[in-house]
Amino acid sequence: MNVYDTSNSLPVLVVGAGVAGLSAALDLARIGIPVHLVEREGYLGGQVMRLDKLYPSDHCAFCPVWTDSAACLAHPLVIIHSTPFRQNNIMTSTLDSSLTDNMSYQTSSS
Repeated sequence: MNVYDTSNSLPVLVVGAGVAGLSAALDLARIGIPVHLVEREGYLGGQVMRLDKLYPSDHCAFCPVWTDSAACLAHPLVIIHSTPFRQNNIMTSTLDSSLTDNMSYQTSSS
């Protein structure tokens, strides 16, 4: 049961789709608040996506970010605004095209 009255909620803007941005967007969407998630790169996950392992546990850095990225892409209340995927981006080969249907691409002016 929702303890928040989200019936008249305005959308929230979350800037950056790193670990914190993905978590914030999911938390807000799960309580019924629409979210516009803005990322300047062509992939989600931020700096963590450049890592192989997390210190000190040596766990996979990609796995938890992938889960949150997929959840954001699939959530109907999260709209992701990003630049188009480029061939050299980290997640180009791993993202299924069906997951990217909810993304709106905006070209950068620079």
